[in-house]
Amino acid sequence: MGYPVQEAESAVSAREWLTQHLPALIVVDIMMPDLNGLEFCRWVRGLARFTAVPIIVMSALKDEETVMDALELGAMDFLKKPFPAKVLQDKIASLLAKKKD
Repeated sequence: MGYPVQEAESAVSAREWLTQHLPALIVVDIMMPDLNGLEFCRWVRGLARFTAVPIIVMSALKDEETVMDALELGAMDFLKKPFPAKVLQDKIASLLAKKKD
């Protein structure tokens, strides 16, 4: 899609990177090796400089409680795995367009 992407192998490395950078958007999985993606969302939303950064959460967990928890913690959208790449592309494009408005 032409967007610069920064990958992190864990929530700890993502948090380290985020201390020095302000991304346009964050995509996070619920199941990570060192920290639950919901806790990661809570951490991100707890920092004032990230309040305008859209978060998309994705997970193989499909129960409504997980979806609601993600949205309550500040995720703008939730994708249930598996999903077509085009769905993620469309959601990213939509959220970034809304930021520009």
